Amino acid sequence: MKKTFFSMLVLAVLLFSYSYYVIEGNEQALERLIEVDRYGFLYVIDNIPLDGGYAEVGFPKQLLSNLIDYYTLDGSIELKVEEQTFWLKVSPRQSSSSVKLITIFGDLVKRSGAENFKIEFPANPVTRENLENVNVRIILPEGSNISKISPSTIEVRENSIEAQGILSIDTTQVHNLQLEFAVGEISLLKPIYTYLTLDLSINQAEYNVKLSLRDGNTIDSFYFNLPNGSRVLETRDHLKKLPNSYDEQTGKLRVSFDRRLNIGESQTIIIKFEPPENFFYKIEEGTILISPYLPFNLSTPDYRVSVILPSMDYISSSLDPIEVKKIYPEKTVLTFSLGIASPLTMDLRGFNVIVKPVPSMFPFIPYMLGISAIVMIFSVLAYSLKPVFKPSLKEYEEKAKKLIDEVEGLASSCRVIGELITSKKMLDKGYVRPRMLGIRNDVARHVSKIASYSLDLKKAYPEVVDRIDSLMVTSRMIQESIEHLWTQTHRYLTGAVAKTLFNRQVEENYKSILKYLDKLVKEGELLRKALSR
Repeated sequence: MKKTFFSMLVLAVLLFSYSYYVIEGNEQALERLIEVDRYGFLYVIDNIPLDGGYAEVGFPKQLLSNLIDYYTLDGSIELKVEEQTFWLKVSPRQSSSSVKLITIFGDLVKRSGAENFKIEFPANPVTRENLENVNVRIILPEGSNISKISPSTIEVRENSIEAQGILSIDTTQVHNLQLEFAVGEISLLKPIYTYLTLDLSINQAEYNVKLSLRDGNTIDSFYFNLPNGSRVLETRDHLKKLPNSYDEQTGKLRVSFDRRLNIGESQTIIIKFEPPENFFYKIEEGTILISPYLPFNLSTPDYRVSVILPSMDYISSSLDPIEVKKIYPEKTVLTFSLGIASPLTMDLRGFNVIVKPVPSMFPFIPYMLGISAIVMIFSVLAYSLKPVFKPSLKEYEEKAKKLIDEVEGLASSCRVIGELITSKKMLDKGYVRPRMLGIRNDVARHVSKIASYSLDLKKAYPEVVDRIDSLMVTSRMIQESIEHLWTQTHRYLTGAVAKTLFNRQVEENYKSILKYLDKLVKEGELLRKALSR
C-alpha cells in the first residue's frame, strides 16, 4: 500500500544513514537530532536511555501550542502536562536499553533581517534525572547556510548546513539552541485545511486543500502525492481550472497556480480523481473501512473526510461524525474531523462506518424517464401556445435588493463571531456551542441565497458579471473560514485540544474572517452602486 510506503519514506528521510548513525552509534547516550525541512517544520529525533522500564522527554510548556505530532516505533506514548513542562512518556513494547522519539513542531522559524531566518529551540531533551551530556546534531535544507549558532560548543560542518557537538549540561533544565541561517530555498508554507471527499457511488475522490505562505521564497506551484495508478480528472480553484502535470505511475502531481504566491497570500487547490480500487475504503459485510491518506509531506491542522453513501443508511461509526446530511434522492453524506494530521501517524487514523443498504429507485428510472418524456412533450406543446414570459426589470431590481440584503446578513453574522471572540466567550463551552451552530447555519443560508440571486442577476446585468463572481467567491471563503472555526471549536468542546492552542487557532481564524469580511463589504458596496445605475 502506498499509504504505508509513504509513511515509511518519511521515517526514512528522518532517519537516513548518516544522521541516524549518530544516534545508533551509542545506544546509552542522550541524543537530539533537529532537522528543519524546506517548509519550516522541525523534526526532532531524541534517543533516550530507559529508566525503570520507560523514558520521559520534557519540553517547555509554551511549545505545546507548536507541537504538531509525536511518534515512536518502540512502544506507546503518553502526554503529561505540568506547570512549566510537558512530558512525553514512552513505554517500550519489548526490552531495550533506549527508545527513540520523533516530534514535529511548526511555526518556530522566524525572520531575522532580509536574508536570514532564526530558530530558538531546546538543545537538549529535558530529563527527570541529570544525564550530564547530550549529543546534538542539526540539519538544514540546501542553501540555508548557518551564519550564527549558540552554544559555541556546537560546531558548523564544512557544508554549512549541518552542525554537531556535545553539551556538558544539567539535562533536567532547558538549554536553548539559538540558530541563524540563510533563507535559501525555504518557503514557510502552511496548510490551513485538507478536506477529502469520497464518493462511493462513482468511486471518485476529491481533495480540497488550502495553503498559506507565511514567509520565505514565493512559489508558483505545489506537488502532491496521489495513490499510484490514480486517474486525475480535474485540478482547479473555486473559479477556474489550474494546469497540472501528472505521472500516473508514481502518483506525482504538480499543480501550477495562476500567479506567484507571495508572503501572506493563500491558494485553494481542488483535485478530483479516480483512485485505485480499495485504496481509500473497503466494504465488508455492512462495514466500510475508511483509510485516510495525506497527499503531501506536510502536517495539516484540520483534516476532514466526507463519505458519500449511495443507497445506504448510516448506523454507527468508530469515529463520531461532525455532520450527517441527506442528499436527494438516495445519498447520505457523513463528515468526520480527524483534527491535526501528519505523515508520521496517518496510517493510524483509519476508522469504520457501519451502514445498512436500502432499496434503490434507480432500476425504475428508465420507466420514469419514459413517462417524463411524454409529459414533457405535452407540456412543451401547451407552453408553445402561450406568450413567452420574461421577468420584468422591476423583478430583477427586487432580486438585486435581496442579494445586497443577504450580503449584509452575512456580514452581520461575521460580526457576531467577532463579538464572541473578542469577549472571550468562545472559551465558555456551554455558551459557545449553540451560538456557533446557529451562526454556522445562518452563514450557510446567506451564502446559498447569495449564489441563487447571483445566478439570476448575471443574466440581467452582464456588465457586472465579474463583480458578482467575486462576491460569490468571497462569500464561499467566509463560509469555509466559519466551517474551519467550527471544526476547531468542536475539537475544543470534546477536549481534543487544549485551551491555549484553541485560543491561538481562533485568533488566526479570526484574522482570516476579518480579511474576507472587509473584502465582502467593499464588493457589496461596489455591486450596489453598479446595480443602481
